[in-house]
Amino acid sequence: MEMEKENQHLRKQCEEMKAKLLEMEKKISEGDLGKEECLNLIDAKMKEVKQEHQEVQKSFKEIMKKQEEENKVITQSEMVKALKENEYVLRDIAEKKK
Repeated sequence: MEMEKENQHLRKQCEEMKAKLLEMEKKISEGDLGKEECLNLIDAKMKEVKQEHQEVQKSFKEIMKKQEEENKVITQSEMVKALKENEYVLRDIAEKKK
């Protein structure tokens, strides 16, 4: 659950960065900022967005890994349950044959 919240938080941050980039692009086109200043800001923001994207991907992979582990545990639990049920059935059959 924590991983999902963290993943959502990181995605939100990425969306905010994208919005900031769009705002800067708008300022560039309107001529409010100097060209070199804008390019430096965009480069810096792109690095931040890339880093956050990598964090989101890492978080997502961790979530998927945990889900796979949980599924393995569930599957193993179901197998144990089925084996126990089969054991009871075999015992009943053996008892009836006596």
